[in-house]
Amino acid sequence: MAHAGWRPLLFKTKEDLQEKIDAYFASCYRFNEETNINECIRPLTISGLAVELETSRKTIIEYDEKEEFSNTIKKAKERIENWTEEQLYRNTQVTGVIF
Repeated sequence: MAHAGWRPLLFKTKEDLQEKIDAYFASCYRFNEETNINECIRPLTISGLAVELETSRKTIIEYDEKEEFSNTIKKAKERIENWTEEQLYRNTQVTGVIF
């Protein structure tokens, strides 16, 4: 499934890609039995996603440009962006929100 000018694809289907993305997000949380809440134990980041996918940020961008994987990557990036925004608003300092 190699394309001219592209490396061979790491993921054969969007389902394979989604499975690895889900594993990354799950690894960022731990269930707290006392509160019955999943607690975030590490930040959600694009670079963290790249490490989990055993690739680079550049490759994630390349996958975002491929029609068959674009929606899957966009959803993962939006989830990371949402988490980051929420962290900015939880902080008592407003500097992050301004920028």
